[in-house]
Amino acid sequence: MSESAELFAREATIGAQGVFYDQGPRNWLPKKWKQLRELFAKYRKDIGLLEEAVELQKRWMGDLSRKRVLDLGAGDGNVLSMYIARSCHEYVAVDLSARRIGILQEKLRRAGLENAIAEVRDAMAEDWPHGEFDIIYSSSVLNAFRDTESAIRMLKKRLRPGGIVVAWEPLKTSWLNIFVRGLYRPFQPDRSWHWPLSRKTLRLYSSEFEIKAVQGMLGWSKWGFLLYLCPGLRAAGVKLGRKLAGLDRRNATQLGTGLWSCHQVVILMRKSD
Repeated sequence: MSESAELFAREATIGAQGVFYDQGPRNWLPKKWKQLRELFAKYRKDIGLLEEAVELQKRWMGDLSRKRVLDLGAGDGNVLSMYIARSCHEYVAVDLSARRIGILQEKLRRAGLENAIAEVRDAMAEDWPHGEFDIIYSSSVLNAFRDTESAIRMLKKRLRPGGIVVAWEPLKTSWLNIFVRGLYRPFQPDRSWHWPLSRKTLRLYSSEFEIKAVQGMLGWSKWGFLLYLCPGLRAAGVKLGRKLAGLDRRNATQLGTGLWSCHQVVILMRKSD
């Protein structure tokens, strides 16, 4: 594909992303899929994994008081956006959705955070005015890049030497994830920019960054969701999920079999000095 054709395709995808995140899914199947994902997210919270992931990422980021942080694809604010903005020296959030970034701008304004800005901007664009950052935070954003090598180049450009990427991303590393996502993909309105991280993708990141820490989630613990879905068995599903989460906590801490069975990963990567 020529450079001009690639640019045209990317601009078309960016436009589609803006519309999708401004308006949401329109057809019944994507709406049902969204409802199922929201219920799965509630299950994740009920078994304690949301709080665990948040605290883990805070610990990995460390003291932010002197740090410049880029919140990549922040939308209207992810689970850590306001914490980061309040804690760091300088906060920059970017997203492709004007409506969602407007909501985050208002949150930052109401909080009186003069060190923080949020704007509609493509992090991949060459006309980048914000320089380098100490930390890049990605809450389910790295999976939006089909071309992992381009994403890596972007991250390296935006990071200072020794800077870190903290990311919480979906995975496509087990037979179950591949099967279920494959069934839905023909009907998925955001399939052009939804590429959960594969084993190959993770190994490519590990070849370009130093992987400082990894924690897989919803490996064994995802099976409690089957009980959670059944009327009258929600509490049993939560109990089972909490118990099985301990297996993931011990076994999914590096690239390999324990991680491959997981549905999500929290990962800390460092750019070389």
